[in-house]
Amino acid sequence: MRKWLRHEQELVVSLKPLLSPVETPALSDFTQENMVIAQKINKLLVVLERAEQLENTTATSSEFKAWWELTTRTLEQLYGADSRPVQHFAGLHFLPVTAGRMVKGSSAYQEEKPKVFKKSLSTAVMVFTDYLRELQDELGSTPSSIIHRSTTRPLHTMLKRLFVSHATKDRALVEEFVELLEMMGLTKDHIFCSSMPGYGIPLGENFLERLKQELSGEVMVLFLLTPNFFDSKICLCEMGATWVLSQSHVPVVVPPLEYKDIQGVIPLTQGFKVNDKLKLNELAIQVAERFGIASGPRHDDQWERKRDKVLARIHALIQA
Repeated sequence: MRKWLRHEQELVVSLKPLLSPVETPALSDFTQENMVIAQKINKLLVVLERAEQLENTTATSSEFKAWWELTTRTLEQLYGADSRPVQHFAGLHFLPVTAGRMVKGSSAYQEEKPKVFKKSLSTAVMVFTDYLRELQDELGSTPSSIIHRSTTRPLHTMLKRLFVSHATKDRALVEEFVELLEMMGLTKDHIFCSSMPGYGIPLGENFLERLKQELSGEVMVLFLLTPNFFDSKICLCEMGATWVLSQSHVPVVVPPLEYKDIQGVIPLTQGFKVNDKLKLNELAIQVAERFGIASGPRHDDQWERKRDKVLARIHALIQA
């Protein structure tokens, strides 16, 4: 698992032509503490933006479940797992409490469902808005490059490409994963995947130069992390380059690897396991938002049925 450490010098040499043109904007008047607060604000803004999209959903929908997972994880990151914000959110009831005549499935229960859902969602939004105001008061004056002052939404650049970083030996796995991405609404023109014909680098092109070109634009990078990935010098080169050049990167852990196996190698705060259904739903929402896809999956039975079929094939590949 730690074979990659032996390639550190080669990795640094490979990255020199990629790192040299990158410049970091000066923020001399902005402290590290303020940067942390700004990041917290952006995370809360994402939660609030996603909540706005739940108006016509229900507490049993996959879309709501993905938002609930995102919100819980965000609050735990910002305030701690045992904090009051986490406990308060966990105490909200998005479905009627069954007691007395309020039996699940009864007409009274069905009548109360939308009312309870709307009330709890409204409460959550108001509480998160209060958290946001507290952070904004604490932050004070903020550089516009960090927080957008004129809107309650996070400042996101629309993305144009999605780069799947993976080991060539995992081609069968990545083909299934790319099918999931296409089910989310992405097209062949969006996806850059080197091991699949038509999705990667044309014959004769310089690999590093093309990689630099792909990553210099508005790109999201997904790392398919497997033992083969960490045994590949090319993958490690891609990892270093993408971490510097790309706007968004998401680690995808493939069993039998666990998070503990790769701690210290790559940040995993935004990662997930490839077979995590709710996180895939969340990724689909993020992809639709960042790529401006109006026809993405709506997390209904049809999406879940197709998703589960692909995951079954991925499971078979992992077990083989």
